[in-house]
Amino acid sequence: MSVLLKRLLKQKHEKLGELQGAWKRLKKKAEAIVENENLEHPEKVREMKKLYRNANKKEDRKVHLVVVNKGNRGKMNRPSGRYKTVDRRMKSELRAQKAADKRSGGKRGRGGRAGSGRGKR
Repeated sequence: MSVLLKRLLKQKHEKLGELQGAWKRLKKKAEAIVENENLEHPEKVREMKKLYRNANKKEDRKVHLVVVNKGNRGKMNRPSGRYKTVDRRMKSELRAQKAADKRSGGKRGRGGRAGSGRGKR
């Protein structure tokens, strides 16, 4: 067996073990809710729904940006999963926009009252 195949099988096995452990923990919590005498039936149902709703949430998967130019738009390598085709300028403009938003948000470090810094004396 190749090293890559062994590694993939190990990752798959670990992921399966994590999922099984998560479901075991979820089952324990559900049993604790059912056995709780202080809660009325509608409250138990509400708690169970909340528990399973949080368990079934899927994490947001990032969209891969694939940089293409005019010549090889149809011949690009497509990644597995979600992707979006962009050209170099679009990608750099997006990066610049994020940086500008980051700079403008919140308090500015410089500036302030007039005459507060060193200047002409």
